[in-house]
Amino acid sequence: MNTSSYDIVSVTAKVAGGCQLVVFTTGLGTPLGNPVAPVIKVTGNKHTYEFLNDIIDFSTHQSISGEKSLEELSDELFKFILDVSNGKEVIAEKIGSGYVAVNQVHSCC
Repeated sequence: MNTSSYDIVSVTAKVAGGCQLVVFTTGLGTPLGNPVAPVIKVTGNKHTYEFLNDIIDFSTHQSISGEKSLEELSDELFKFILDVSNGKEVIAEKIGSGYVAVNQVHSCC
């Protein structure tokens, strides 16, 4: 889906377009959720995961260090997505984080 690159507007647009669940990748740990659909926050940055593990749902940094294979991590992420689809709360839901933002469109002339 083609949406804005701004995090909150991007997630809002995806949900408004019909997404029932958003898998959001972040390097710096954007602390966002959505009040309509769960947002699974994923990072591949070990520092981000260790520093912000209270807002990141899933990390793939183990693939870089060789601790886990991409196949193992993809299976774990798929299982996590299925769990969330079946009612498991993501961290943003647990802490009550939900943002909505819409780009303002300006008309000219």
